[in-house]
Amino acid sequence: MTDANHITHTDQLQALSRLLHLLSRSLPMYLKDARPWTPPQHRQAATVLDQVAAEHARYAQLVAREIVERDGRPDPGCFPLAFTALNDVSLDYALKAASRYQQVLVSQLDQCRQKLSADPQLRQLAEEIYASALTHLEMLQHAASPSGP
Repeated sequence: MTDANHITHTDQLQALSRLLHLLSRSLPMYLKDARPWTPPQHRQAATVLDQVAAEHARYAQLVAREIVERDGRPDPGCFPLAFTALNDVSLDYALKAASRYQQVLVSQLDQCRQKLSADPQLRQLAEEIYASALTHLEMLQHAASPSGP
């Protein structure tokens, strides 16, 4: 691995591509289409997943734009096959899974953030994405708790 101050163009594109994949193929993005079963009294909790997915989509577009500006080709890849195990689950189960997933995502985003720290523009974007991920973690943990929304 290279020092953050001496990151190559290729390393930058790899870190951006990793960010793109993490955001556009996240569990909340998957659950946006594979809607969990939601009883009427839990509709408010379902909006948490929608909000997180919307933010992931917004940031994925920004990251894709940065890739194109650096002469790269944005390719978000596929959703992890393991996500299909969450088809037809309840909202409670999906929120708990999304909360656990988000904890791992925060760590992975932090790694990308560190790799992009040498470029001021990319550092700012990565910091914003990381801060958003921390907020999403709190939102998901709250929604997954028995006293959630």
